[in-house]
Amino acid sequence: MFNLTRQWAYRARLRYTDFTEWSETVYAFASMKNASVIADEFSRGPMGEGEVAQIAKSIASWGWTRITPEQTEANRKHWAKNLQRGRIARKKSLIEELKKVDDGR
Repeated sequence: MFNLTRQWAYRARLRYTDFTEWSETVYAFASMKNASVIADEFSRGPMGEGEVAQIAKSIASWGWTRITPEQTEANRKHWAKNLQRGRIARKKSLIEELKKVDDGR
């Protein structure tokens, strides 16, 4: 339940600008997954509503405070920088390998 909901929430967070709407949506998603996936896949059936509500509340609060447009932009810049570094490193490595092949002839 927790993983299903949090994975969805991490991707969905920036679509919401109102915390109340966000919290209700996270709870609705968790309840839906509880009724369908959890109820069908576990022999004990679905989780209790209180437990589902607490999981949804935790995920909604964490996501709201940590997944912000500003933080997402900073993360994307960081990832792009690391991606570029990786590309440069791979190019250098390939050039070195090609030089070794050429020197061996």
